[in-house]
Amino acid sequence: ASLVILLAGLYIYSAFFEEPWLYYKNMPFHVSGPVYAGGPAISPILRCSSAKTTQAYTTTRSFQKMGANQAPTMLPSLSLTVEPGCEPAISRINIAPENTLPGWYRFLGKASIHGLFVIHEVDWATDFFEVVEKPKGDKP
Repeated sequence: ASLVILLAGLYIYSAFFEEPWLYYKNMPFHVSGPVYAGGPAISPILRCSSAKTTQAYTTTRSFQKMGANQAPTMLPSLSLTVEPGCEPAISRINIAPENTLPGWYRFLGKASIHGLFVIHEVDWATDFFEVVEKPKGDKP
């Protein structure tokens, strides 16, 4: 009975009180420069980890058109690592799909963080940014 009470207590702690070790300081992430269909949406990010060692996590991503009444386009998940402390970086992982028409878009995502007993989700997003037509003669 003591073991069951201990495990239930740990689960309740993990589900309701445990904070994920990953957090972002500059959200939504600003996208700099022009973005072309098939090209990266480059963003400076400040990613922080309160863990004492290098940690791995998975992030899911979607691509959403501003003002559209349509579901966001799901993109492949990515596995990433983060060192302890706050780590400024330039993110180049978000690529506008090749068939993107000119307009305003953003990327949305969730980082899945393994806790003691549950998986926590940390939301992230970019600002809306403009996707412009690729100049003629550019090679992919």
